[in-house]
Amino acid sequence: MKSLAIGCSLLAFVACNSNPPPLVLTSSSGSGSSTGGPTSTAAAGTTGSSTGSSTGTSSGPGTTGSSSGGRTSTAAASSTGTSSGGNGTTTGSYIGLPCTFNATTDVDSCQPYGYECSAEYDTTDPATCVLPRELVDCFQDVGCQDGGNPELICSMGFRNNGKDINLCVYPCKTTNDCAATYENCLPNTDVCFDDYCDANAQLKFTPPFYNRCTVDDAGDTGQCLPFGNGNVAYCFQSGYDFTDEPCNPGGRVGGDSECDFGDYCIPNLMQAQAGIVPDGGFCLPITVDGGCPDGYGSFQYLNGADWQICSQDCSSTPCTVGTCYNITGTTEYICLPP
Repeated sequence: MKSLAIGCSLLAFVACNSNPPPLVLTSSSGSGSSTGGPTSTAAAGTTGSSTGSSTGTSSGPGTTGSSSGGRTSTAAASSTGTSSGGNGTTTGSYIGLPCTFNATTDVDSCQPYGYECSAEYDTTDPATCVLPRELVDCFQDVGCQDGGNPELICSMGFRNNGKDINLCVYPCKTTNDCAATYENCLPNTDVCFDDYCDANAQLKFTPPFYNRCTVDDAGDTGQCLPFGNGNVAYCFQSGYDFTDEPCNPGGRVGGDSECDFGDYCIPNLMQAQAGIVPDGGFCLPITVDGGCPDGYGSFQYLNGADWQICSQDCSSTPCTVGTCYNITGTTEYICLPP
């Protein structure tokens, strides 16, 4: 049996391809705002912590502030957005300079210069200014992070609390071009954006949740999963893989399908923890109240999720599928992908 902290970084794309996005969005025509969805790393069976602090510096964008938690800024897509914009670059006058991020006030000392403080998603390494990630505000003359195919672009056509902003987004022609299963190709903009569910025109989220939802124009082929005590809900595309069957944790790419309604794809955790994009996983049941079938136990996989995952209890019985892990800091043993 293995003993390690198991989890998926909710903001780092390399560590978790099925991550909910870092922004929580509001309607451009509404006055309300929704609060934070998941923003930190979770260990299986425990709530992950991203606490930590970094001190500011007098040079560059560094200012005194806390780097605990993750950013929960608000934004909304305009119906007249455009997918034109600058591709990411690897140079810039602020890249690599020390920075701070205050999770309470959402103040990022790099943001005024078109960059992002790495403390928003990484509290292990020293905080420095980096190019912004997907769905983070950006400047077109600075650009976004590289690495995708297609690359992220800094697109106009979004609003944040009544102010026009640019966001780093992936271009698309159809929803199948959006790798993340909680995104769709935003009509009239040709960029990938959050696919919300159980929300009204003012983007107020209301139950039931956990119901089927519409993905693009393909009908009710998704499941509506809430985060942040129902403050936001995303429509995750479902597929044809059943409990304990192989699934594709990389989104709408790869050889396997997504999990059937009621299950969630858990990736190869050793690969994810090593910073490698997982090349496989298998489907495990979702539980709303912590109740699981006989022989299964529940654990919190994604921070901020209002639901948990059921997995086989291997404290006294060998795993029929996967590898037996001890959840760090607990006496609980569960079967997860190796």
